[in-house]
Amino acid sequence: MLDDSRLKISVIGSGNVAFHLMKAWHTAADLTQAPPRTLQGLPDDSDIYIISVSDNAIAGVASRLCHLPGIVAHTSGTTPMSVLSEAGVQRPGVLYPLQTFSREVPLDYSEIPVFIEGCDDGVADTLQRVAAMWSGSVTRCSSDTRCKIHLASVLACNFTNHLWTLAEQLLAGDAIPFGILKPLIRQTAAKIERVSPQEAQTGPARRHDTRTIARHLEMTAGNPRLKQIYALLSQSISDTYPENSANTL
Repeated sequence: MLDDSRLKISVIGSGNVAFHLMKAWHTAADLTQAPPRTLQGLPDDSDIYIISVSDNAIAGVASRLCHLPGIVAHTSGTTPMSVLSEAGVQRPGVLYPLQTFSREVPLDYSEIPVFIEGCDDGVADTLQRVAAMWSGSVTRCSSDTRCKIHLASVLACNFTNHLWTLAEQLLAGDAIPFGILKPLIRQTAAKIERVSPQEAQTGPARRHDTRTIARHLEMTAGNPRLKQIYALLSQSISDTYPENSANTL
């Protein structure tokens, strides 16, 4: 069994995820980092190689690591582990941290859930141990399950952030600061700590307020893309809640 304190981990990549993984492991393992294009400085005796690159680059990087005896794992939520074995990797795995990463935003790594997969129990056990060096929640799951988790995270995070962007742009047209929405955004996020998102839903579509919805659609007439998004989401919310279940908020 590998000694966790002496593990050699090589992170291949230079993006936001790679940056944070280097920070997360910096006191727990012997670390090296290599650029994905050249692999310059990549040792051939690391215990684990973490491929942290865009999904369409994973197979190409993996094919250049197939001669290595160490574990080779990628960090993608959607790419199946089989991509690594198809590239010739001997001991493939996945270590997927479920979080939005920005280089300039610090994170509490202990709060980040990590989903791991290994080609055998030995690989999975090792990936679970190294993820547990900084994460308080490490779960084994299949590639199919991980992909569904990633889809849910896009809905919950990426789409939500885009809606904030649209709101910011709408307000900017009248020189209204986006900051006025921040207390509302914080309260909306805090509410799901106490109730489910379905229970927490409020707004005109939730209460089937067709007059307000029509007024909002009129206001977006000059922005067909925003109007389409507003109409689609309003219809989805209305369909989720039968009219006799509408709340008063």
